[in-house]
Amino acid sequence: MIRLEDVTFAYQDEPVLRGVSCTLEDGCLTAVIGANGSGKSTMLRLCAGQLRPGSGRVLAEGREAAAYAPKAFARAVAYLPQNRPMPMISVRSLVSHGRFPYLGMTRRMHPEDEAAVDRAMEVCGVSALASRELRTLSGGQRQRAYLAMLMAQGSQNLLLDEPTTYLDVRHQLELMTLLRQLRDEGRCVLTVLHDLRQAAACDRVLVLEQGNIIFDGPGSGLYGSGALELAFGIRAVPGAEAGFVPVKMAPDGI
Repeated sequence: MIRLEDVTFAYQDEPVLRGVSCTLEDGCLTAVIGANGSGKSTMLRLCAGQLRPGSGRVLAEGREAAAYAPKAFARAVAYLPQNRPMPMISVRSLVSHGRFPYLGMTRRMHPEDEAAVDRAMEVCGVSALASRELRTLSGGQRQRAYLAMLMAQGSQNLLLDEPTTYLDVRHQLELMTLLRQLRDEGRCVLTVLHDLRQAAACDRVLVLEQGNIIFDGPGSGLYGSGALELAFGIRAVPGAEAGFVPVKMAPDGI
């Protein structure tokens, strides 16, 4: 479980989050959506302990990140950022990095660590790529390899920033199915999404607009909430082929 308590954050005095409060429960798949610059990635980085709030608190399993030893925090929270390095290593070596929080000084893998790596690669569909060098893979293959690393970490709280990027439609659907499986195992799963249909299919949706949460509710209630009009200037049209249409704005001065 992750809890944000009246969290604010600013970059060089430019406010990004403004008094955000919410509790992200175990056994729940939560999507964060919002226009560019609304604070989505910043929110995830705060939850991941990579940023400290200007005011307020972010708690993982009831403790602030600073109260954890680094390995202990990594066992509690796993974070997959939007932009990642591309080291010259094999897929299996990359996925094995997820086990580092559990290894001793020698960083020697034990049978349970190898088993966790095998399971993560199998579930994410990269077992056949285990010996391939990461840089030789397509964007979608690399994305699934990084997802396997995240899964191998075995953390209770999973944070993913735009994980469907580079994935084709089939693999996007498979990813969302995987996230639901992880939720069903009792994990807290928080993901930034751009696809509104994928977001609406999640258990819970947070809509950010200018650093504020303007909607916090079940995905099934997103389209009728009015939040899409405020955050994106669009509205859902049931049965329409496009699915969404721009909101007609009133002329200036009216």
